[in-house]
Parts: sequence; C-alpha cells; structure tokens
Amino acid sequence: MGCVPIARAANVELWACGKWLASFFSSPFYPHITARAVDVSTSLEFGGEALSPVEGVVERLYRVEAGPGPFSRTDYVIMVRCGSLWVKIMHVEPSVRIGEKLGVGDFIGRFVRTNFLAPRNLPHMHLEVCRARSGRPGASLSLEPTEELLSLARSRPLDAVSRNFARCRPVHVSRDYSVLDCESSTCVEGLCRGARVAINADLHEPHMYVGLIHLEGRPRPNSLAKVFGAPVGIVRRVLRGFSIAPNSPLPYRRWIAEVTSLSSLASQPRASRTVFAVDAFVNGSRTSLEVLVGSFASMKVSRAVEASRVELCLVPRSTASP
Repeated sequence: MGCVPIARAANVELWACGKWLASFFSSPFYPHITARAVDVSTSLEFGGEALSPVEGVVERLYRVEAGPGPFSRTDYVIMVRCGSLWVKIMHVEPSVRIGEKLGVGDFIGRFVRTNFLAPRNLPHMHLEVCRARSGRPGASLSLEPTEELLSLARSRPLDAVSRNFARCRPVHVSRDYSVLDCESSTCVEGLCRGARVAINADLHEPHMYVGLIHLEGRPRPNSLAKVFGAPVGIVRRVLRGFSIAPNSPLPYRRWIAEVTSLSSLASQPRASRTVFAVDAFVNGSRTSLEVLVGSFASMKVSRAVEASRVELCLVPRSTASP
C-alpha cells in the first residue's frame, strides 16, 4: 500500500495511504478557516477502514457528544503523541488501545457518520497537529503542504481561464454524493494575478470561503480566486503554503471574528454575505460542488450521478465587485 505525506506542522508529517482524498478547507470550523486542519478519506464508505496518518503512540481515546441530528450522536477522538506534539484524529471509531504504537498506514478504526457531518460529507478523519494533549482547536498548529502534494497537484492538466466546464467520469456513486475524476483540474494559470494555485473548497450554498494551495508563487491580497473562470472569493489572508479567500467584502480579521463568534457552525454569519455566487450543474442538473485534492479524483457533487460520462459546469450568478 502506498502512502504519501501531504501536510506537515513543525516536525510532524501527516500521511495519506492507498486511494485517498483530502480537503484542507472543508468547513467553517476554526482550524479549517485558518489552515490548521485537513480532512483525509482513505475509504469512500462509512464503516470503511481508517488508516493511521502518523507514526506515534496512542495517548488518549475519548467520546464526544455530536449533538442532535439524523446520524450518530457520538463521535470519537484519538490523540496520538508524536514527540513533543499530538495529532488529533476525529470521526473514527477506534480499534486501537492507549499505549499502542502506530506506524503510518496501520488500521486504527472505522469511519463513523455522526451529527458533526452533513449528508454530503465524505467519510473522513479530521486531523490537527496540537501543542497540547487536550487537542483544543486553539492549540493546533498551522499546516504546510508537502512537496509530494504539490507535485501531485501540478501534474494535473490546466484549465484555460475562460473555460467554465470540465468533462468527468464518476469513480464512486452513493445516495448522497458522487466522486468525479475530471479531465482537467482547477489549477489555473493567471489565477490571482499570476500565481498558480489549486482551489480547495466546498462550494455549497451559501459558501463562505475558498482555500488556495500555492503551487507556484503566492496570490496577492485582494486578488480574485476563481473556479473555472468564475470568481468565488477575495484573497484576504496569505500564508506560507496556503491562502484564504472569503466570499465577503470584510477584512480578514473582522470576517474571521464574526465566523468564530458563532454559537452554531450551521448558522451563516453576516460576514459570509454573498459577494460572488456560482451555480454548479452536472449534465444540466444543479448540485453542490466540492473541489478536492487526491490520488484518484478531484471533485465531489452532492447527488448520485448515473451516467458514465458527465459534464460539470459552473455558471456565475453574481459579478459584484469587491
């Protein structure tokens, strides 16, 4: 089984094994908004095998309340000690024990579907590298993409800026979502004033922000982030390996203050009021769209796709200026 490092913080590397998909910017949860977390799928079925993303020692196992909803009210946290730091793993029912030594790719449990997840969410493990054993979000460290991840993203063909569609084929279909492998990627030359980046975003309505993975150069603040030529955000925060482009005219600090002050992640803050909006269509039917990075696919749509070949199209609904 092949494993590749996809992100690092300090001296800790996070790995993905086998067939995998990853999203750094998949929710309005604070660590995702600030590029301190990554969601990794090593199975596309709930109940599928979760494989260890790190080498270390299991130090804590505990349950957390996931709240009311259609799925399980119980979620799980696995804390793995890696030297002087800890890796926090969520959404996996553990099969490991405290004190057990883990290697990269070891079986650690099975993916669970809890009320922390939306129906469109893939099975995944939420990963953070933390300074403290508690694993609280404020203790997580900023992540950087590895060269292996960047090389994978760079190897995909480029879209022309003017194109608003891609031809794809389904590689996995379930009742709530389909995963697509597309002939072209969303790494666009000329995006963000010349920087080459990979879009990593969940564009369901109303989307709050998109993440950009730097491939060559860094975007400039206040430049536009685009998917297939359609503007979807304004670059407000530029980090070492990532940028964050909120769909909001507010300065980054004010925007993130409003987002993180929410009592419920399901609510939409005033900071995310729409500046840009896009409609995604698969073979003419509207859907939500998530742009991923991974070893075998790059898109996920929130509907079952029956056709063997599909055309994915993005149509701007607003062209408001920042």
